[in-house]
Amino acid sequence: MIRKTTGVFCLGTALVAGYWGGRAMFTFSPDTSLFWLPMIGLGAAILLLVGGLFTLFPKIREMWLVLLAAAIPATFWVVFLRKFSTPYCIFIASVILVTWATVTWASASRRPPIVAFIASVSLALFWLPVSFGTLRSSYLTATVLANVPIVALSLLTIVTSVLSGLTAFRAQERRKLA
Repeated sequence: MIRKTTGVFCLGTALVAGYWGGRAMFTFSPDTSLFWLPMIGLGAAILLLVGGLFTLFPKIREMWLVLLAAAIPATFWVVFLRKFSTPYCIFIASVILVTWATVTWASASRRPPIVAFIASVSLALFWLPVSFGTLRSSYLTATVLANVPIVALSLLTIVTSVLSGLTAFRAQERRKLA
């Protein structure tokens, strides 16, 4: 029961975080040295989507999960960017390699929720500083309601991290006892 709940939370969080990560990629930033930060958020959301699917369907082949992780940023590139970009090619390659490594590790250790745990913790580490800064600035200017989505995303990633951690590290102990 907790595995299905974790998988659904992971899929929901991945969709919300993917939306905000994609939106952050197209937000103007005067500091161009940090252009890769929104890509990390989008890549972690893609990994969380793969982890949620792997948690829900642990018998799925790793190849399909890696192909899904490759297809999402490639489709994003074709639909939105439409021009060659070396940093985005590096981003696609790194998403594929990280997905392959984590899915292979999770399969070898027979703990599919580890992928979701790694992705949700990285998403939480990515979005928590943003949400704390948003809360601090909105509290000082009294515009708290305008920033509720970012704070809700951070809370969602924290809940998903806890659920995926419980699922990943509790499931193995139960099998040993049975």
